[in-house]
Amino acid sequence: MKVNIHKHVNFSEKDIEKLSSSIQVLQAVLGSSEFKEEVLKYTYNGKNGYYYRKNIKGDWIDQPYSNEEVYRIIMKGQEKLGNIHDNECDLYLEIDKDDHSTVIGYTYPGDKTIYTYRNWFRSFNAIGYASHLAHEWCHELGFSHSKKKTVRRKHSVPYAIGNMIGRIYPQLKISNNN
Repeated sequence: MKVNIHKHVNFSEKDIEKLSSSIQVLQAVLGSSEFKEEVLKYTYNGKNGYYYRKNIKGDWIDQPYSNEEVYRIIMKGQEKLGNIHDNECDLYLEIDKDDHSTVIGYTYPGDKTIYTYRNWFRSFNAIGYASHLAHEWCHELGFSHSKKKTVRRKHSVPYAIGNMIGRIYPQLKISNNN
């Protein structure tokens, strides 16, 4: 899967080097058979699947998808605001200069931009930033999670996919060196 950067705002020259490395990480993992296998085999609470929220009445807050549907949505690359499935990851990025946030970054409904707080961006290596981009891109694809830090939140699609990027890439490097 190709990863495209359509916009990058507030990135220094040094930041762009890290961004380029992060895009290589993201592209390598998204295009790997290891990623496909992990997405398809993901389990939550002993069952095949991801965590989806329900409200107090038991109605779905998040659209529940099968693992196969999650993989298909990711590989289609159809961001909410694009309506074109081009099998590509299209990213619009901005470094938020606020250095006092406890969250890593954010997206807004109706805006394609993925915002990352500068202090977090600077603390990440390329793999860490690629994991963050994958998490936020999942929001662009329509997946969500609770704002509350619950035990289950890490099993939502954005968190699970972001964590997969960080876990799979070092394995790809090792297997490519053999």
